[in-house]
Amino acid sequence: MKTKLIIAAVAIVGFFSTQSVAQVLDAGRVKILPSTAGILKVHYAMEIDEPITVKFYNRDGVLASDKIEGTFEKGLMKRYNVKNIHSNDYWVEVSSSKLTVTYHVVPSSDKKSFASYLEKTIYNYPVVASNN
Repeated sequence: MKTKLIIAAVAIVGFFSTQSVAQVLDAGRVKILPSTAGILKVHYAMEIDEPITVKFYNRDGVLASDKIEGTFEKGLMKRYNVKNIHSNDYWVEVSSSKLTVTYHVVPSSDKKSFASYLEKTIYNYPVVASNN
């Protein structure tokens, strides 16, 4: 009996650990990268076959929004001019039907560079229910 219980426990732990590793890999495929002064790059390193929305917002509300449509087999990288965002900090949210990633962006005092911090990742998987 103990052997069956141990095998079942190992199988359950193995299943959940592979699921969490897959989620961590997906979250790392969406990045906010610095470029030249005042330019921010959104890097989405997954195949895209559905619309993606990129929102810029601060504590007062949405500053700008961009909807990207099309099919990109190798993902995409898009540049955004953030020179006109005069907030001390702001957030960039990249969302699709599968995944929503939010980065907190803090510009330097001279506005020539910034630091971006992954703040939140939400997986938008459909809920599956079982009637057993």
